[in-house]
Order: sequence, then structure tokens, then C-alpha cells
Amino acid sequence: MKVSVRFTAAVHTLLCIHFFEGAERVTSEFISGSTGVNAVIIRKVLLQLQKAGLVETAPGVGGSHLARPADKITLLDVYKAINDNDEERIVFSFHPEPNPLCPVGRNIHRLLDPALNSAQTALEMELEKTTLKGLAAQLKTAPESSGRKHEPSRAQTESPRYSGTTIPADAEGQKILLRSLMNVREAAPASDEFYRIQDEYLQESIHDRGITDVADIESVGRRFSAGAPDLFGDSFFLWRGDITTLRVDAIVNAANSGMTGCWQPCHSCIDNCIHTFAGVRLRSACDALMKRQGHPEPTGQAKITPAYNLPCKYVLHTVGPIVGYGLTERDCELLESCYRNCLEVAARNGVESIAFCCISTGVFRFPPERAAQIAVDTVLEWKRRTQNPVKVVFNVFSEKDEAIYARIFEKISG
Repeated sequence: MKVSVRFTAAVHTLLCIHFFEGAERVTSEFISGSTGVNAVIIRKVLLQLQKAGLVETAPGVGGSHLARPADKITLLDVYKAINDNDEERIVFSFHPEPNPLCPVGRNIHRLLDPALNSAQTALEMELEKTTLKGLAAQLKTAPESSGRKHEPSRAQTESPRYSGTTIPADAEGQKILLRSLMNVREAAPASDEFYRIQDEYLQESIHDRGITDVADIESVGRRFSAGAPDLFGDSFFLWRGDITTLRVDAIVNAANSGMTGCWQPCHSCIDNCIHTFAGVRLRSACDALMKRQGHPEPTGQAKITPAYNLPCKYVLHTVGPIVGYGLTERDCELLESCYRNCLEVAARNGVESIAFCCISTGVFRFPPERAAQIAVDTVLEWKRRTQNPVKVVFNVFSEKDEAIYARIFEKISG
């Protein structure tokens, strides 16, 4: 017997919405930071809760709100919302075809149904007793953890919510805590002193990790054509490393539709890394763009912001396609749009060198081989058509992805 983890994730989601309402903008990324569940899954949970009339999602980037008073939402309501058909709600699923010619098979339903039906009824009665308001009341009186406290909330150190945060004694623990607080900090102004200290720390951190200049990377033409530039010339590059340490005019961020960064503390996605090492002003810049736009960022478009503490000048933000139960032609067209629109925006802003990450190949599930082929083909076609001399770096982080791009370049080079 196993109830889907979506049920507890949904209860956690509702508690976040209720607990932080009025104090925070409770988005799917915000909730992901509290639950530890991927934001894509949280968005699906929110859709089910919205369909059941338990939450409302504000247009644009306003976050989610309860659609009913907290005392009118029971755990049974949540259970029914997540398991939205009768078959899913049944805790005990019966094997489908007991043999009616066997005395056991002929009587198994008669023997078990009363007990199983009673258990199902008891479960639903128990769930109906507990309301969201009751859980929230228990949350307010819950004792604090004796270790490091973690809340998905504004990471500004002057916030009263963090006045009791335990600071680790070791340097590595302090770095992790600082990054976590930056990841969950709302877009809000800070003092000049805060920015000064943050900037000094981040720039020193990036310098310590080592900065790579695009001028020091061997071009694809020389690397894959026996030392002689081919059709790629000296304007294509393949580089494996941390994109936040690359000195080019612009790097590309694989963003989500909220466009304000990853809110899950210390998550390994590129969106989190870029926002972490750029500093908190990047989220504020993105937030300002989204407020002016008034709606989530469409897939395949591109926006540009300053890069702040990163070695590059700009960050281009693009939302890649999320692949569902199989890659579609539309997914491929949208990925092409990501690359093409980033190049167009870069050209309009005088960018002379740009580094692309592997868009959509992480939690968005785009097959890496197909994504790499689309990336190379789209950039080649755009450069042939526009004759723009911009230098293009295909940035990868793993040896496997590097090998994929290498095979493509070797094949094209002949």
C-alpha cells in the first residue's frame, strides 16, 4: 500500500501558500525550495489543486493563493485533488481477474472487500478530520530545530525571520548557508554596504576558481580540422567547464518561465549557479523585466540583463522546451528559437562573443544528442544568413556532452 508522494507534496504546498501569504510571493520555485521537489512537478501539483478549486494562481508572476479559507480545506480534499479519479483514490487495488473456477478465486472478493472497504472509509474519515488551518496552527507552535534553520524566505540578513539562524563554525558550512540564503532571497533592494561586501566576496570566489578567456580557447576549426580552419572559421568553440568562470561578452542562462532564477537552495542547475555568482541584483533585474512584461516568459524567447559579478558583460535568459512523454517536432522548433533569439538579442546589443549552455537537456528532459545537433545547426544557419562574426562557444559541463559535440563537429568537418 502506497499513497503517491504527490499527496504530501500537495499538503506541503498548501501550507507554504497559507503560511507565507502576504509576506512572500509563493511561486512554484519558492515552494520547490521548501519541499525539495522539482519545480516542474510542483507546477503539476498546483494545476491539480487549482482544478479542484483549492488554490488560485495569479496572472503574470504573482504566485499562488488559497481559493478557500484554510478551515474549509481538509486532507481529504487534498487527497481527492491529487487522486482525481475514483480508481486512483482506492488504497487497495485488487488483482483484476481472480479465477471463478477456483474456490479461492471465486470467493476472494467476498472475503476481502468488507475489510478493505472499511479501511478505505476509515482513511477518508481520518483525513477529513484534519484541516489546513489546524496544521498551520501546529506549525506556528512547532519548536525550532537545534541545528541550522532552513526556510524558503527572503534571504536578507536584516530580516527578522533570520535573526535566530545558526551560523556554522566552518568556512564551507558558511558558504553553503550564504548561497542558500541568496537563492531564496526575494528581489528587493539592499544597502550599498551589503552590495559592496557581496561583490567583493563573489569576485574573489570566481577569481579563486579560475577565469577562462574565450581568446585562450582553441577554435573548433583548428581543433577538428588538423590545424586548418574549415567552414567554422575561428568563430566556433567547444569548451568544457563552469560557464560562470568564462570571460565572454555574454553567457546564456537556461531559465524557467518565472525568469527570476532557481529558488531551491544550492541546486546544481545552471540557473541557480548563474544567479548565485552574479549576486542578488540579477534577480532584481529579472524581476523588473517580468513585472514590466506582466506574464510568464514564453518558451523560445530571450531577454538580456547585466551580468554583475560574473566575468562576462551580459546574461541572456531563455526558457527551453520541457519534453513530456516523447520528443515532438514542436519541442525541436522551440529549442531552435531559443538559440536563434539569443543570437538576435546578442546582435542588437553589440555582443561579440556568446557562450551557450546545453539548453533543456537537464530536468527539462530534451535528449542531449538531438539538442546538440539542433544547437550547432541553428547557429551555423544563423551565421551563414546574417554573416555576423560573433564568436560562439558551446559550453558543456560533462565529458559525455563534450563527446557528443565533438562527434558533430568531426562529422561536419569531414
